Amino acid sequence: MHLKYHRSLLLLAACAIPALSASAAAPDQTYPTKSLRFVVPALAGTSPDLLARTIAHHLSPRLGQQIVIMNQPGGGGNIGHGTAAKATPDGYTLLVTSDQLSINETLFSNLPFHAVKSFAPVVQAIVSPQVLIVNTGLPYKDVAGLLDYAKANPGKINFGSPQIGTVGHLAGELLKRTQKIEIIHVPFQGATAAIREIIAGQIQMMFVTLPPAIGHIQQGTVRALAVTTIERSKAIPAVPSLHELGMKDFDFGAWQGVLAPAGTPRAIVAKLNADINTVLKDPEASSALVRIGFTPVGGTAEQFQQLISSNIDKWGRVIREARIKAE
Repeated sequence: MHLKYHRSLLLLAACAIPALSASAAAPDQTYPTKSLRFVVPALAGTSPDLLARTIAHHLSPRLGQQIVIMNQPGGGGNIGHGTAAKATPDGYTLLVTSDQLSINETLFSNLPFHAVKSFAPVVQAIVSPQVLIVNTGLPYKDVAGLLDYAKANPGKINFGSPQIGTVGHLAGELLKRTQKIEIIHVPFQGATAAIREIIAGQIQMMFVTLPPAIGHIQQGTVRALAVTTIERSKAIPAVPSLHELGMKDFDFGAWQGVLAPAGTPRAIVAKLNADINTVLKDPEASSALVRIGFTPVGGTAEQFQQLISSNIDKWGRVIREARIKAE
């Protein structure tokens, strides 16, 4: 009797182990029980801010909780990234950021966080092409004309960027290196300031994400020559891609997405991934993002993790070859 009783206890215990494991992996049915905050390492009105507010508007009703936008610009994005990295990993503080997270891993030394190790990726929300824009009064009307002019006039074209080390800066360096032209980088404090100087004729060209430029393109105050994604943008379908013009190194867009602090429970990450994917497929939300100049993406947390890592490698090479230093 005693032996049979002992065996029964062992059997019950063995059965309980997978049950406990399944329970631990199951979604927290109570999450969320309070408001969330989106840390955005950029100013209000910038691309990451527009994305954060659009997602928050559609995600909040699904979660049944308010989502507060917390703008923390500065330090090339590192201030906001640092805040999110240090936050309690409970799913109530999330980071809405861009590929600047990957770029900064090489651009800056001794960061107090790591682009991969300090975060739990939730989902890539969108991709947006960098668009090559120029002053409308210049003699060249297309990319071929721009390159011919640059080769005939080395050092006479200034290209702007939102600041040192942004994708716009790195795209300009990539054009410079692959097309063997001499153009001069002029960094600004934000895309709006740089676009203003293109319109004024103080600089001649720049690569910039679509949201701050699309209104100027539509109004004809700047000319769009090409986009950096393989496919043309639905927002400006008449503008060719550099890839289709034969520049095979230009096969990238500027990504933006949502991350949580490392250590956030996998069940919460999975719930957020599912809910944000649903938002990205919602016709109203999707249309709003496309109007801004974004292409909704979605996907798994694992796919987003791979994108972040691959971008560290890709942009790291450009930064090292161009010898770019953060100021």
